[in-house]
Amino acid sequence: ASVASTDKNIHILGVYRSPRENTRASVNVLSNILDYTQAHNKHLVLIGDINIDRMKKTTDNTILETELHTHNIKRLPLLATRITHDTATSIDCICTNIPEYNIDTVILQTGLSDHTAQICQINGYEISTLPQTSFKRQFSPTNLDYLKSLLMNKKWDTINLAPDADTAYDNFLEVLKLSLDIACPKKRSKRKTNKKTLCHDNETKHLKDIFLKALNKYEMTGNIQDKAVMVERKKNYDKKLRTLRQNANSHFIESAGNKSKAIWTVINNERKGQHKLPSQSGIIINDKVLNNPSEVAEHFNTFFSQVAETTLKLSNHKTAGNQDNNENDQSIVDKCQTVFNLSPTNYREVRAAIYSLLVEWMNIHLKL
Repeated sequence: ASVASTDKNIHILGVYRSPRENTRASVNVLSNILDYTQAHNKHLVLIGDINIDRMKKTTDNTILETELHTHNIKRLPLLATRITHDTATSIDCICTNIPEYNIDTVILQTGLSDHTAQICQINGYEISTLPQTSFKRQFSPTNLDYLKSLLMNKKWDTINLAPDADTAYDNFLEVLKLSLDIACPKKRSKRKTNKKTLCHDNETKHLKDIFLKALNKYEMTGNIQDKAVMVERKKNYDKKLRTLRQNANSHFIESAGNKSKAIWTVINNERKGQHKLPSQSGIIINDKVLNNPSEVAEHFNTFFSQVAETTLKLSNHKTAGNQDNNENDQSIVDKCQTVFNLSPTNYREVRAAIYSLLVEWMNIHLKL
């Protein structure tokens, strides 16, 4: 990503390296990217989970820092970013070629992950933002009334007396476009930004603080009892946030003039925040569930190729008699029923599916 400032663009590069990946190969990939982007003549900030501990002098750390130095990039000294009851490692990185006195780094314990959060603030750069505008027609009640009066006073002879449908449509489109340009002209306007406000009271802050304290205690001790306390406080904190969000949505709907639009706004906002990976499906073949896509594809190819071959043989031997054909047809049907074992649904399964959709998307309990 590139962030424009009044002085110069700042390029931001996010990285992730799996702990099982070869360090030399990963660093070579990173070096190729830096060469391609010509990082030596750009202001660059490289942030991510590199899974190389800066706090230990290892071969992997030496390989990374040596390669960064060839591009005039330095890895900033961060405190431990992953803490457990027996380890403390700094495996996340903030690397840059910007002078260190222009950069402030902060480590935050948020409890959202087993890693801490890293904030990098670049000083001395003023971000230049362009005003967000749109160029579109203005459809207000006054403009629509004016458009209606224009269309009522139009003469439609060129449309009614047109020789064919295409000519009539073109004439109608021309009249409508001209009327729209007069009554509802296109204007440039600023886009409105929807600011989401989620009120946090003192109780929410208190629940968050005691949860983070329990998390820090569990990371230091590794005790099962401390883990149970941490999990319980995390549930209480999440429950409080969920209640605040529901109350904010209810207040937004109650205070809105157009309640139908407000309800759909809430629903769409909830949908945007959910990015769940689709569950992996499988197929039952000979009382065995196959989840591997390659194996499933191979089975389908084999099955349908055999069905096509059997059908072709049946069409070439119609003179053999209807009895033989019926037996072959029945064998194909039996084979399909054996492979595709599909069970019918029931009332309880449909009800459970509807309930999950109501609770997940609309926060509506089934009893309502």
